[in-house]
Amino acid sequence: MEIYKDEQSDFYNEVIKSIFINKMKSHAYLIETKSYEKYRNLVISFAKLLLCEKKKNYNDLCENCNICKLIDNNVYSNLKIIEPDGMWIKKEQLEELKITFKTKSIDSSSRVYIIFHAEKLNKAAANSILKFLEEPEDGIIAILVTDNRYNILNTILSRCQLFTLKNNIMLNPDDSLNFIMDFERNKINFFAYINSTFNLKEKSRDDYLSLLKCMESFYDITLKYKIGRTIDTKSSFYNDICYVADLNSINDIIRKLNVIEEQKNKIKYNVNLSMLMDKLIIDLSGGVTND
Repeated sequence: MEIYKDEQSDFYNEVIKSIFINKMKSHAYLIETKSYEKYRNLVISFAKLLLCEKKKNYNDLCENCNICKLIDNNVYSNLKIIEPDGMWIKKEQLEELKITFKTKSIDSSSRVYIIFHAEKLNKAAANSILKFLEEPEDGIIAILVTDNRYNILNTILSRCQLFTLKNNIMLNPDDSLNFIMDFERNKINFFAYINSTFNLKEKSRDDYLSLLKCMESFYDITLKYKIGRTIDTKSSFYNDICYVADLNSINDIIRKLNVIEEQKNKIKYNVNLSMLMDKLIIDLSGGVTND
């Protein structure tokens, strides 16, 4: 998903609230800054949104509660910020984070860590954070920040929900979930009105990759639900998960995840987006029409 922002800090919060309401929750986020100079304010506001004790249903962010004030003063124990130590972010910094978060939080159900300049994770640190992302603990949320997603290891990138910053003064509505649900209801007949849902003429390769990432996250959660794992029943898209799980077998969902992974690999090359989208729909539907 792309986040469009203007110069006013109060608008940053409105943007963050909008994307949090409309996007699927994740245990890990990657924010691609695209050289935007004021990204740090946005990232800290995002962390406040995850931690603020006074906000309700992500419709409000007080900025004045004890937690928000502690965050502003960089002394809140449930928010850890990691930055390069010299040229690199080192394994010792990640190991210290793990020790800090090993004990349960007393005053909050959520703990957040931010890694600025995540592209500077050295090899040992990258492997350490990967293990943390592969086995996420309840209530621990990662925010990785980098100028360019392609400087991040694919194994890390694939485990994060991606937000990309752009400099336009508007918010581009995220229609990824609508795309998924329209496809699931119509399968290959989705070709009939695909442009009304996701018009490729108005999309970039990054838009298409963001769609694939969202689909991957959705089907991954659906698979967890299908095999009996616990998921967030209060999520705004819980009913959609249940609906899609009823429509698909476990093998169907695994096949769709494999199709999406294949598409993510192909998007790296100079392949026509319309052809990719056609193949995506055909492969996802397995050639079966929705009668």
